[in-house]
Amino acid sequence: MSHSPSKASCCRGKGRVKKRSAEERQTIDRIRRYLIGRAVHFNHKIVTTTVSSILRRLRSRPSAVNAFVRAIHSKNFASECVPIERTLDGRSQFGDMKVSAPLHIYSVFRFPAVQKHQFVSLPNCFTDGPHEECINPYHYSHFSAFSASGEIDSESDDELQHVTILGSDGDDDNMP
Repeated sequence: MSHSPSKASCCRGKGRVKKRSAEERQTIDRIRRYLIGRAVHFNHKIVTTTVSSILRRLRSRPSAVNAFVRAIHSKNFASECVPIERTLDGRSQFGDMKVSAPLHIYSVFRFPAVQKHQFVSLPNCFTDGPHEECINPYHYSHFSAFSASGEIDSESDDELQHVTILGSDGDDDNMP
């Protein structure tokens, strides 16, 4: 009779077994519940699957988990990047969906109805290399359409203005 370690007690694919302490499991569960409560997406299954997937990807980097939670809590566009490894095709698995991770996480935590063609990265996001992408939903915005004048008609103009103000004169003391 062969014995294989349970999913909860091992690190998949790493060839080593690491049991989590009861305290670590409780902390992860508290973070999971907090993030689920902060989500704005209407589908609870998508929200729970997404939060579990994010925590699973970031679990080996506690500082990244903390940065993600701080970004969700503060809703701050100046929060730090939360990089994850970019897949070869640029899509990530969330349950039975294979989608762009930044777009999907933005839709779960900020604006559920966003479409790919409306989605833009803000200038304060510095993770845009070939091997990593940022999943901080406050480093992205969306626009609903172009107006007749050619300007972006955005439900998040204040976000874009805020970032421009911070980058224009370097004076962070006069933040709006």
